[in-house]
Amino acid sequence: MQTLQQGSSTIKLDDYDYGGGVGVHGLRLQQRRLLVPGVYLVKTLDFFDDAREGAISVEGPDKIRAHSKGNYSSDDYEVDRVYSLKPWVYF
Repeated sequence: MQTLQQGSSTIKLDDYDYGGGVGVHGLRLQQRRLLVPGVYLVKTLDFFDDAREGAISVEGPDKIRAHSKGNYSSDDYEVDRVYSLKPWVYF
């Protein structure tokens, strides 16, 4: 869906579908850091259950804002959060 570069990390918001029609559906927010070409450290920052649409934006140095809206059972579902990014993903 959307990818942003923030410092040495890549922040990704993408659709997550697992298990077909009765499985888990939503949006996944991840922080990735390249170690060597083709090898990444990946940390899942959040999961928005049943969310249909979302967006991410830079909030400030080492901060990202995620906004998710609407899910399959209610259009009133809305989440707006700010996440602090760690420069080394896990440390």
